[in-house]
Formats: sequence, structure tokens, C-alpha cells
Amino acid sequence: MCIRDSNTLNTSYLRFRQYSTGAPEWRTGEVVTSPFGVGWVLGCAVVDQERVYAFASQEAQEVAYFWSESLSPQASWRQGTALKLPQEYTAFNTAVTSGVLAGKPVFAMAIEVTNSALPSGFNLVIGTAENVTGPYSLRQNLQVGDKGLMFGPGSCPAIRYDHESEYWHLLYTPNPTVPRGGYRTWQIYAARSKSLRFGDWELSPMNPVMVADALDREIQNPAIPEAQREIARTTQNLNDSDPDLVEFGGQVLLVLNWGDQKSTPTNSLAQAMFNGTMSEFWQSLYPAWP
Repeated sequence: MCIRDSNTLNTSYLRFRQYSTGAPEWRTGEVVTSPFGVGWVLGCAVVDQERVYAFASQEAQEVAYFWSESLSPQASWRQGTALKLPQEYTAFNTAVTSGVLAGKPVFAMAIEVTNSALPSGFNLVIGTAENVTGPYSLRQNLQVGDKGLMFGPGSCPAIRYDHESEYWHLLYTPNPTVPRGGYRTWQIYAARSKSLRFGDWELSPMNPVMVADALDREIQNPAIPEAQREIARTTQNLNDSDPDLVEFGGQVLLVLNWGDQKSTPTNSLAQAMFNGTMSEFWQSLYPAWP
């Protein structure tokens, strides 16, 4: 997870927390790693060949990777550059996964960017690489109108590849539909593509996948203190966004952001469970599967 500036270090950093088994809950205090990636934000993570990789930006042109062979307070984290964007781009959230593109194994990075040559607001573009650490190549040339590998307007991506259907799947947050906020301004949508190319994406007929509603306020974790329960009861709830997901124990665990999209603690993490495999989760979003 990414810890923003309001903390004991007075700067942003990355770290991992442990997820408990049983009923979905975050167990406060069970920090697996010491802070790393100090000064970096908007992290995502992937495991490849027994190594853990975290990716993050500084809301500029570089996306860095951090990797370690263990998850512990004593873990050593090495850093490198996964992607360096041209000056006209600004990178924010990212998501990384492996899959098959044009018959070849690749790693794909979905990147939330801004660029004056693209539609206003955030846009999701795709970089690819042969190795998990990159270097990732942004396969578009906006100077000649080639948008290349790109989804389009949106933010907060989670990207996965389904080997059964041979589709790349994307969860994302559409740009706010209500200027300066408003109820249900941020939602979670799904799209899929076999080529990752702009204009070659199919939106799920089940969209929006998640919206802000009364279920967000229901407390399932008995360890949450009363002060935080009061925040859950009273915060302005206009946001389900920033999804990430993993298959664990025959279920899909989805982590998301909810609340008012302003600050901690009125903007918080939540969890949802899908009772099935990752492939079955994607299938549920596209009734005419595959």
C-alpha cells in the first residue's frame, strides 16, 4: 500500500500489510515490511519468479520498480526505472501483469496519465516489456495521431490477463461525471480487449461493476474501533474506485477505495469477495462468454 504524506515520516512511502484468513479484514498493526520507496506514491505490486515487485510514480515522468526476495521488516529493496515517459506526459497510478499479446508472452503496464494531446482529464495508456522490470515501451505516437496501445479516458487501473479466454481485462474508474464531485461521482467499470489497441475494447454490459451505496458503510471487521465506525457512518460516500484484485483460496479478493476521495480517514480502504476463481469473475461480467 502507499502511505501518503500525513505520517510519522512526513513523506509518502510504500509498505506491505498482512491479510488475515477467514472473514475479510485488515488486521491493524500487522505490518509485513518496513517503509521503502520513500517519496514514491500510487503503488501496485506483482510477484514474478519468487520475487515481489512494487511499482510507483512521483506524479511526473518516471515509473520506478522496487523488488525484494522476501517480505519482512528486514527485507532489502532494490530500485530501478521501469518506464521513462516523454516530458509531455505525467504518470500517476499504474498496474502490471503478464499475458500473451500477438502470440508472444509480454508484461503489460496500464498507466494513468495526463497529456494535452489526449482528452481532458486522466487517460489510460498501455506500455509493454519482455521482462517484469522493463524497460516498458509506450507504443503510441500522438504526433502522427497513432494512439497505439491505449484504453482511453479513465483512471485507477487494475489489469489482468485471462489465459482461458485470451482476453486482457481492465478494471478502472471513469473520469468524474459530475464536476467538482457529487454522489456516485467515482465508480468501477470493466472492459476487455485481445489487442490492447485503442478502439478495440469491449465494455462490460454489467457496468458499473461497483458504485457507492449503503453497503459501503456496513462494518464487517469487529476490530474496527468506534471512532472509525462513526466515520464510516457519517462520511460523504461518493466514491468506489482504485480497484485491485487477486485470487486466493478459490475466491477473488477485491480491494478498493471508498469515501469522499479527499483524505484519510474519510477516504478509506474496503474489501469485497467474489466466491469463485479469477476466470469465473471475469466471466460473470460478460454473460456472452467468451
